[in-house]
Amino acid sequence: MIAFVHLLREVVASTGLPVAGLAERVQLPRSTIYRALGGTLPKAEFLVRLLGRASALSSWDPIDFRHAQRRLEQMRGALAERQRDVPRARAPRVTVPPVPEQVAFALRFATYLTTLEQRGVDLGSVGSEAWLRRYASGASLPSREILATLSWTLSRYYRIDDREPLTELIRLAETAYRARTEARRWIRVLQGGSP
Repeated sequence: MIAFVHLLREVVASTGLPVAGLAERVQLPRSTIYRALGGTLPKAEFLVRLLGRASALSSWDPIDFRHAQRRLEQMRGALAERQRDVPRARAPRVTVPPVPEQVAFALRFATYLTTLEQRGVDLGSVGSEAWLRRYASGASLPSREILATLSWTLSRYYRIDDREPLTELIRLAETAYRARTEARRWIRVLQGGSP
């Protein structure tokens, strides 16, 4: 998956457009492009449409672009096949109220977003603004991949090197994930289920 994401980022960067501008030019949802850059496997149809429309915008030689396109489509197919082979045990859904660690992350992330805006960053150009606001409100937690994509986008389009604060945010988010998992386990036990 890491190789797929890296190559997809290179292809997107070759257009010279920020994700918001690229989404507008190729007429595809920017939120889906961001999720793909963050490690969420896109649907085959979406990838084909994205690459097909981005090819006219890329600074790469057409032969090199087609080679990258075929490679991405092959990798996506292999990753999708691997995901289908992994059995998923679905545990009963348990609602977990925000844990202190999640609140701590949300406060730090909200402060970070305010700092970015003060530096002239348009939040809608570096991610789905609605989801960034959800993370800042404590309603949801971002994955490591989403925060890593935010770091890459800031570096690529704003020349902002925020690896240090974003590494700290990743640490806080992962701590919050562990705390929520533990809280969910105990709630399940208290409700008479298995841990």
